[in-house]
Amino acid sequence: MIIAPDNAKLKRVRHLLTSANYRKQTNLYVLEHPSAIQDLIKFDPALIEFILHRESVSFSCPEVAAYSVDDGLFNKLTALKTSPGILAVVKKRLFDPIKVIAAGRCFVFLDGVSDPMNMGAIIRNAAAFTIDAIFCAPGCVDPFHPESVRAAAGNLFQIPILPFDQAYWRFFPQGSVYGLDAQAKISIKDCSFAARTLFVFGAEGAGITSLDSAEVPVTYIRIPISEGVESLNVAVSTGIVFYMYCRRIDA
Repeated sequence: MIIAPDNAKLKRVRHLLTSANYRKQTNLYVLEHPSAIQDLIKFDPALIEFILHRESVSFSCPEVAAYSVDDGLFNKLTALKTSPGILAVVKKRLFDPIKVIAAGRCFVFLDGVSDPMNMGAIIRNAAAFTIDAIFCAPGCVDPFHPESVRAAAGNLFQIPILPFDQAYWRFFPQGSVYGLDAQAKISIKDCSFAARTLFVFGAEGAGITSLDSAEVPVTYIRIPISEGVESLNVAVSTGIVFYMYCRRIDA
């Protein structure tokens, strides 16, 4: 059992919970979602570096390294107000972005999404509607931020989440890039999407800005809402757009 506050594994978890740079350097993040941890143990245990659990939580798993932690130490370690008493240090899946684009049909480009809860909810929506990949522009919050991981509800390892590079534009489907804009003239109700599509979502307030310098034809669309309501939360908007896309393509 781990009882020393300066234990190397506890230090690693603390660093991963507080430093986006460290998560990027190590390609690791902390997962505190019991059913998602069980899924990883069952389907891809190699992604788990190690598991920590409270001394008072019974846990045994021969497939991965697991360590009991003094309850008081664990309570100080967790990022959750109410913790299930177990966490895993998980390796990020690494993907070749060009191969991901070539193999997929629907992609998401996030431009300046800065709220980790919104980021996590978008990831969850994308997994729910089998979106093929999420690309994040510079300036987006880290998708593996603890609050984002919590909001994603264990769906981080089902979908590629990649940093965006301007060089990728030429690999995306031409003529099928849609940007969401509350002031756009075209309603999503009137769109018939191509099978291979890229959706662009900007931050609330600033909107989409990364396309200004990209020589990419973009069709701007809006979600029709009641008068007097300026816009929808970006995470809510993604769920509506993904649903409409799947409904049209799979009909």
